[in-house]
Amino acid sequence: MRLEEIRAKVYAIREFVEGSRSVFESLEGVSGSMVIPLLFTPAREIDVEAVDSVYEVLRELSTPIDRLSVVLESWGGDPDQAYLVARYLQRISRELVVYVPRYAKSAATLIACAASEIVMLPIAELGPIDPVTFDPRARRYVPTQSLIDTVRLILETRIPKELASEVLDRLPITEIGDYKRVQSHIVDMATKLLREKMFRGDESRAREVAQALASYKHHGAAIPLSDAESLGLVVRQATREEEELLWRLRKLWADNVIEFERLNLVVAEPSDLRSVEFSVWRGLGLTVLPDWLIKDFRGEQEETLA
Repeated sequence: MRLEEIRAKVYAIREFVEGSRSVFESLEGVSGSMVIPLLFTPAREIDVEAVDSVYEVLRELSTPIDRLSVVLESWGGDPDQAYLVARYLQRISRELVVYVPRYAKSAATLIACAASEIVMLPIAELGPIDPVTFDPRARRYVPTQSLIDTVRLILETRIPKELASEVLDRLPITEIGDYKRVQSHIVDMATKLLREKMFRGDESRAREVAQALASYKHHGAAIPLSDAESLGLVVRQATREEEELLWRLRKLWADNVIEFERLNLVVAEPSDLRSVEFSVWRGLGLTVLPDWLIKDFRGEQEETLA
């Protein structure tokens, strides 16, 4: 949900929004482009609600945009929802650059694949795009290959039948069985994105890179700049000016918004957390907050207690 109240009521959010304004202004001057931040905290994933909010912001822009730069930070989420964002970014821009200050992993790497060019800091990382499955108990996406390995371990280990049955009942068996088809589907999506702008219609090259991104042994593997180059992605290191601005932005984001989220995660149960978004420059910051805090911001606390 859009919760603009937190920009004024939460010191950490206000510090980031106000402190980042000059960074984005300078980055637009350095890059000669319109800059849109899409910044997800570690606990916030790319999902249906995020896509709705991103679209609500982007649809207000005058398009097509000659040169659009997206500053992306995310650990990933639903690959199909990420694909929708990526396709829309391609549709509204003639040239698309994706800046990665620190990480654009998993489904966020799909968004990066929409770019004409990816610009990374020396410590930035992309990630493999192999399938993930939503775990309703953990309320997050987990690598499907890890679930497959869990099932294999259970079947190959002599553990009590009752215990094995209990563990298997908790696993999304249908999604596990669809692994190969889902992996092929994700490769197809990445191929379409890469073919559109980065490789300008070169289907063979786009598919080769997409398959490489989906073929890592470990879903959490870091793909730094040099490895991204080896895979064939059109990627470069940020210039000195870009690097200074992007790192300043990263520090502001981590020291304020991510730290505020971390403190909330300490005191809140996962079931009490709600997804929220707030405006940042021309784009969005996306995080999670405890339900009671959201109600307090909206003046609903007394009504709820009554």
